Amino acid sequence: MVKILSIIGGLAILATASAMGGRPRPGGGGGGAPTRPGGGGKPAGGRGPSAGGNVGGGNVGKGGNVGGGNTGNTGTTTSHAAGLLGTVGKTTVSGKDPSGTTFSPGEQIYGPFEAGFNAQQNGILQTLGCSNGNDGHVAGGIDTETAEQMVAYQCDITLPRYDSSGKYVSLLDECGGHAGYHFHERLTCLYSATGSHSAKVGEANDGTALYGKWEDADKEILPELDACGGHFGVTPDSNGVSVYHYHVQDTAPFTFGCLGPNEDNSLVTVQQCRDFYPACDGVTVELTTKDGTVDYDLWCPCFDANGSNNGVNIAELAVFANSNNDNVDTDTDTDTDTTAAPTTLAPTTTLAPTTLAPTTTLAPTTTLAPTTLAPTTTPAPTTLAPVDSCSKHAGNSRSCKQNGCWYDRKSKVCLAEKDCSVATKRGQCRKLRCKWNRRDNLCFA
Repeated sequence: MVKILSIIGGLAILATASAMGGRPRPGGGGGGAPTRPGGGGKPAGGRGPSAGGNVGGGNVGKGGNVGGGNTGNTGTTTSHAAGLLGTVGKTTVSGKDPSGTTFSPGEQIYGPFEAGFNAQQNGILQTLGCSNGNDGHVAGGIDTETAEQMVAYQCDITLPRYDSSGKYVSLLDECGGHAGYHFHERLTCLYSATGSHSAKVGEANDGTALYGKWEDADKEILPELDACGGHFGVTPDSNGVSVYHYHVQDTAPFTFGCLGPNEDNSLVTVQQCRDFYPACDGVTVELTTKDGTVDYDLWCPCFDANGSNNGVNIAELAVFANSNNDNVDTDTDTDTDTTAAPTTLAPTTTLAPTTLAPTTTLAPTTTLAPTTLAPTTTPAPTTLAPVDSCSKHAGNSRSCKQNGCWYDRKSKVCLAEKDCSVATKRGQCRKLRCKWNRRDNLCFA
């Protein structure tokens, strides 16, 4: 069942400390229980605009995109479900962002969603570049990355971007968090992009460790994760023991999609993840960004290999698609060497010697002239074209991004890197999400 509601999303956008409280950094609203400007709406059990209450916000935005709605059901029912609003974990290390602001251990990590954006945030939307704040309204239940692109589309601006003074403009700061202070995405200021396995950066509320995004940073190898965002493997501090742990991801759910593993220590599939959450009910809305329109299941943190959470034709995650029945952590070794008992052969019987009749001498044979064979032709060796490690992920945006490649959503191709140099104008450069050098009129990544 699809309810057409072109722009619906959840985001507490970056604000200054004077507007939102917290440390003086670009950031956004808190992610606590959302304000419902439309009043009404069902309590737990309702689902945003699809279940009671007003569709909040004001004007219908660009392209018929409606803003602002209720939060709806953000409840969970099992011990495997992570919170959809508020704290799902905390950081365990310190760090520093490009502006020099430092982070202490214990910063809050929030889930992928925010509570919504309505008329109360029009001033913040205008600081992001929306000429009319009403155009940027979004409702709750959409991951921060998608919601940011919806705001950009509705207001006809580019997010994230650097302004003419070099200031970073985005719903989140360069480390992936905002005022409050709490993280949603990336946590890049807390770990190094070099070395082997990324360092530990935090813990889920149940104490399971969260690491940076790399399985091997120097080799640019990303881990293959289950729907919760975790897998079994040896970590820098597990003393050589394979343990279940999480990794930061570039795409939703970013940190914790759910709390794994399953009770039998198997990894969590997308469908199993969906079963943990009442909100993953298959009732979808249409969300539109500059990259096109997708069906989206509000408040559902379970994303498949294509980055879709609507539960339709689920694209299996790579850890299951490439599995050799090794999704369960076990030390059982069934390969044992068995030595067979020696076999005693019966003694052989010696036969009496047989006297053969004398042979007849044959006439000599005629010797044929030797035949010279024509030399064989050795075919020239065939040179195989090199395999593009990114192109094989075409049509699979999540797999493409997780393998460090760049995904062009319009052409649905996966490239080793986006070619910013083809843009000769600033507008073209911005559409590619590249950076524009105003002095030299050059577009670069």
